[in-house]
Amino acid sequence: MPRRPTPEIICTRLQKAVDEVVMPHIPLEDRYIRTYPEMLSDFAQATKDGWTAERVVECIKLVYTWMPTRGELRIDMNVAEQIATELNIGIDTDRLIKLASELAKNSMVSGSKFLHFYDPARFPITDSWLQELSGKPDPYYRVDYYLDYKAGVHLVDEPHALRAQEWAERAFGYEVHRTRAIEAVAFYLIKAGWHHDTTALA
Repeated sequence: MPRRPTPEIICTRLQKAVDEVVMPHIPLEDRYIRTYPEMLSDFAQATKDGWTAERVVECIKLVYTWMPTRGELRIDMNVAEQIATELNIGIDTDRLIKLASELAKNSMVSGSKFLHFYDPARFPITDSWLQELSGKPDPYYRVDYYLDYKAGVHLVDEPHALRAQEWAERAFGYEVHRTRAIEAVAFYLIKAGWHHDTTALA
């Protein structure tokens, strides 16, 4: 069994993705690209107005428009109250991640999206495609795996980050923060069938 990827290995995989991605000639078109600026705007307005449990619920429901949902969306209102308080302070990254993972369906995937729209510089999005980079424990993607993935994204060097941002501007038709650009390069490549080199974990 291979060992778990470190943030440094995750960073290497992300940089390889940036090296191999093809610069698009025209913007891509999908609902994620189309709705992304609106999601950022909705979350920015919530931050400006001040977070409440009710606003947290509204915004996590928006997040689930980006995700397939099976069954009823159960939101923990106690967690919604706690994360609203933390979002208004905005300082304790580890606590925000823990609470976001517990907010709806104990999902770190939805939690990562929620936090990204709240602060796109600090929190990268993860999903079932991107978990290939950091490993996917069974049955759920855990907070500690997300922390390693987040660290790996932030370790990406400036030349790779700038190339990812150039790719994203061409692919999306608008500028995004380096965190989003790096994650998006890997997402679209992996979804198209790209595989990173696993020899580093042998």
